Amino acid sequence: MLFDVPVIAYAAAAVPETLGGAGVLVHEKNPEMVAAHIRRLVDDETVRRDILTGQRRRLKDFDPSVIASTLRLHLDGLLEGGAPVAGGA
Repeated sequence: MLFDVPVIAYAAAAVPETLGGAGVLVHEKNPEMVAAHIRRLVDDETVRRDILTGQRRRLKDFDPSVIASTLRLHLDGLLEGGAPVAGGA
């Protein structure tokens, strides 16, 4: 995402949460399906633009100021004796 390239990623571990709805998630290790996604991103400018727009939007969630704010929110809740904040950023 950082390099403004459409991301196609296997939906394992924290990848779906990291993409946050941006990019293309694949749920099977199927080279033909991945190739079809690549072909669509190359051939369909609208799809490519929409993917990149979503990724740019998602990338803002990883800005250091956003991360610091979210961390402060969680730490404040813990330090005040409350329960951890659910969900986060």
